[in-house]
Order: sequence, then C-alpha cells, then structure tokens
Amino acid sequence: MAAELEFSQLDVAAEYIEQRCEQLVSRELIIPLVKDGEMYEITRWGLAYLRGDLDAGHLRVWS
Repeated sequence: MAAELEFSQLDVAAEYIEQRCEQLVSRELIIPLVKDGEMYEITRWGLAYLRGDLDAGHLRVWS
C-alpha cells in the first residue's frame, strides 16, 4: 500500500497505516480482500459511518 505514489507522498510511516487498518478491521469498518493482504474493502458499516448514518458509539470497542 505505501508503495503507491499517493501514499509515498504522505508524511506517515507505513507501520502507522498498517496499525490504523488493523484497528478499522477490528471495528468492522473495513475487511482485508485476502488474508494478510494490503488491500481492504469498506464494509457496509464503514460506508454507513462515512455517510454519517452510523454513530461510532454503536461500533465495537477498540482493542
């Protein structure tokens, strides 16, 4: 993921992006397309949250 041009221009470590993705997976906002992969899909919960239709208080607690 961090090898993509758009991501390489960000001033953030690849490890931080991976950590945030793991947190989003634990809250069921995104899911990996393949096991241990670097590509994710936004879930229905994730889309609802982005639209403002879902209160974050209804999501699973951060682990």
